[in-house]
Amino acid sequence: MLSRPNEKLSLGPSASWTSYQKDLSGYTLGQGGYYSPGTNLSAGLSLTWLRRLPDWSWRLETGVAGPWTRNRGSDRYPLKGLLPPDTPDLRSRSGGSTSLEAGWHLKAALERRLGDRLVLGLAAEARKSPDYSPVEGTLYLRYTFGDSLLDLPMGPEAPVPFAEW
Repeated sequence: MLSRPNEKLSLGPSASWTSYQKDLSGYTLGQGGYYSPGTNLSAGLSLTWLRRLPDWSWRLETGVAGPWTRNRGSDRYPLKGLLPPDTPDLRSRSGGSTSLEAGWHLKAALERRLGDRLVLGLAAEARKSPDYSPVEGTLYLRYTFGDSLLDLPMGPEAPVPFAEW
């Protein structure tokens, strides 16, 4: 939408489709315990604004998404031959389901040059969906060895926490 040397504004759609042959989201023998819906269709829209001034730099991102999911019914024990024939509910099946949900996210990062080699940064992110709503924030100092009078990055990124490596 807007592209200048020190400022960018973009709006972008997204869409995805996934399909799994079997729903293996259960925790019984033969299941994988992982999310595997029969069909998952998702569409979204995101907006990003990046701006840089001589001593400031920021990034603001927001977006909305709406996934539609259909789960087919599945066997409770897909590997029946590994269990004794008198196992209770050996032949049972889970019912199928369909859902339509919505979610959003907001992410912001701000950096301020404090001196020739030192930058103070602040980053925050919030996500909201029916089953997942984390909020996190980071305050950091970045020290640069060598020549650091270069421009601040446009669209700062906070350091990656050790737990996410």
